[in-house]
Amino acid sequence: MRRQALEMRLDTGGSERGTGTPMSFGLIHEFWQRDVLVTLAAFRTGDLSLYFSNGGGILGGIQHENIAQIVRKTIPLLGPLTPQLERSDDIEPPKPGEITFTILTDEGRFRSRLNAMPERSKENANFQLFALSQGLITELRKASEAAGT
Repeated sequence: MRRQALEMRLDTGGSERGTGTPMSFGLIHEFWQRDVLVTLAAFRTGDLSLYFSNGGGILGGIQHENIAQIVRKTIPLLGPLTPQLERSDDIEPPKPGEITFTILTDEGRFRSRLNAMPERSKENANFQLFALSQGLITELRKASEAAGT
């Protein structure tokens, strides 16, 4: 599932964006929690899932309208952050202690790999991605707990 998320492509259906900024359609955030690689995958369709390298995860965030709305609203806004990331086809998971953010766009993947928490600044793309990811994880966990899954 992780690989599928990272290799997803956008079908633009002939639409033109004309802004000069990549059109973002997905966010992949990966980090280690103890000995488990956690992968957050969010897409402009409203889909949101967490995958765990030891199996399982939390799937189906799109089923919760409040989560789907947040994801649909925020993922398309990530394109302007891409200049602060590196254009990369690398899909290797982070090493223990690392954090990665990957923005999926119509111009390819833009990625950052960090060894520490990003600097807390509204101008820092990595901090913005971290804050968004943590908020999405919190909402997905709350919805999952409320559903009893």
